[in-house]
Amino acid sequence: MKKSFIIYSDFKATLDKLPNEDAGKLFKMIVDFSNGIETEPESLILDVVFTPIRQQMIRDIDKYENEIKKRKQAGSLGGKAKAKTLASARSAKQVLASAKQSLANVADNVNVTVNDTVTDTDNVKSNFKKWSIDDFKNEITINRKTYPDLTLKKFFNYWSEKDAKGKMRFQLQKTWETSKRLSNWATNNISKNNQELPTRSSGNKITIND
Repeated sequence: MKKSFIIYSDFKATLDKLPNEDAGKLFKMIVDFSNGIETEPESLILDVVFTPIRQQMIRDIDKYENEIKKRKQAGSLGGKAKAKTLASARSAKQVLASAKQSLANVADNVNVTVNDTVTDTDNVKSNFKKWSIDDFKNEITINRKTYPDLTLKKFFNYWSEKDAKGKMRFQLQKTWETSKRLSNWATNNISKNNQELPTRSSGNKITIND
């Protein structure tokens, strides 16, 4: 069983917006959850603030368990399996070297660069300044289990507003992480309005497509 958990430094921004009493209760909920204890939030504010933290902790646990599983699988490989893996790696390098040489011979007047690694599509996607409005909408939709539809719609409408050059507001930021921006957005709305937000069980669901 995992005996530790991660507290991210940007979590301070959320704590600073809470009264000391609520901050203490929130931290206790985090510790309880890390020990397998589900604590019922005492208020809507604690519920809204704790929800994204809880989801992140679940992701961290899944990541940890997958890493342990991979290590066990790697440790169970026998000498023959390891030798086969090394041989395959050497063969792949030889094929790659041969491909480089062939390209160099064909392209006499063209500079050809062969990358030894394949570009990860997630890295391309991470360039938020190149997202289309559908990409941005999909980023927000991923969080529908965490936040009410009305919160997601307001968030989308605000950050998708375009300037004179056609750039959406979120694309004008220096950095962008949708999950963290949503967490702060939800916390700020609760702090300013001090009223209950519609939940996922609401009869009149509002989506960002409305």
